[in-house]
Amino acid sequence: MPWDQVDCHASVRENVVRAIAKGLLGHSVLIHGEAGAGQVAVARAIAQTYNCKELEHDFCGACRPCRLIADQKYSDVLELVPGKDWSNPDRKGKEYSVGHMREMQQFAMAMPMESEYKIFLIHHADCANDNAANSLLKILEEPYPHTIFLLITENVAGILPTIRSRCWSIRLPPLDTAALARQLQTSIPAEAAWTIARAAGGLPELARQLIEENYLDRRDQLLHSLERVREQESAVLEEAERLAKAKEHLRENLAILLRIVRDGLLAANQTGENRFFNPDRGEQIRRLWEGAASRMLIQTGEEILKSLDELDRYVNPGLLMAGLMLTIRRSFTEKG
Repeated sequence: MPWDQVDCHASVRENVVRAIAKGLLGHSVLIHGEAGAGQVAVARAIAQTYNCKELEHDFCGACRPCRLIADQKYSDVLELVPGKDWSNPDRKGKEYSVGHMREMQQFAMAMPMESEYKIFLIHHADCANDNAANSLLKILEEPYPHTIFLLITENVAGILPTIRSRCWSIRLPPLDTAALARQLQTSIPAEAAWTIARAAGGLPELARQLIEENYLDRRDQLLHSLERVREQESAVLEEAERLAKAKEHLRENLAILLRIVRDGLLAANQTGENRFFNPDRGEQIRRLWEGAASRMLIQTGEEILKSLDELDRYVNPGLLMAGLMLTIRRSFTEKG
């Protein structure tokens, strides 16, 4: 997959390829944007460009290095994730420690085995404690000539200013919804592509994730549940229990539910479906919240956000969903 197929703005692709060709990218690169903007895809594309055996200043996606990098198995491209890194897969925790950085520095000292550079992809680079961040800064201040560090983050403000100042910055803004929809149409029908692009807010990695998670089917199942709750008070606890039982998908389902409720608020305010997250189900959503009070829909959205927060605190999901479904039921019955 060459650069012209990487999901990001054309200007970003052109600037990165030009910088690599002219040797301007340097040893430290900060790739940042909203969650799902394509940071990982761009970072791996950079690594493939440096290692591709078939193309110069581009990558084919098919040669041995390109395939191994895509599969995270290439010896000279190492990916680090807080709590799960290349040196200790069983490590627990949510942030990088000084130990992580020392191990990375020791590994960086060795020459590459197969290529010109040893490349490090540091996922969630903002998730470093103070000592680890300072240790990373020292590594970036005096990098070995055969190393390249690609820092990936959704929270650029969480990166030390002194680290940011030493990096070539690549910012990934969301794509235009129509442009992303056109890209998605190569693999899914046009109407589905438009809905996924809207639901993802123009973020390409998030769009791919939504497709993999069967967003449309799960969205339709949730709409059916909402219709039952609206028509039958007895369905409140049944649907709450159904949601709570799907523990592995509960967070994703709540995120889908939040998009539906947001569309309900737009419908209650008689806003056009061109602004809906789910334009293909606009009429169904309008019927759900016809004449509903905006304040109740706002309250429902806040309740969903609260539920997402409470999940991190190990609150009983059954109780959470029961309370949420009762709030949703009120949003149907209280008119504006």
